[in-house]
Amino acid sequence: MDRTAEPPNALLVSPKGDLLAAVFMKADNMLEPAPIVVWEADSGRRRVEWMPPKLAVGGGWTEDGRLLVATATKEAVHVWQVY
Repeated sequence: MDRTAEPPNALLVSPKGDLLAAVFMKADNMLEPAPIVVWEADSGRRRVEWMPPKLAVGGGWTEDGRLLVATATKEAVHVWQVY
């Protein structure tokens, strides 16, 4: 996997183990939004990247591994389609 300047806040492995998602935080301001990046576990190839509107504080995969869910505020859940 490629290196990033931002530290990970959470690592999320997909149910099949084929994808790895990292929820990052900004090193210089941990309250600012930072990207969520998904990699293929076997090749390390970056699959997709999203920028949530606010700092993501947690997340998870749906049971089928097609969707990634992240929470940025107590009032909102963000859902991204991976497949």
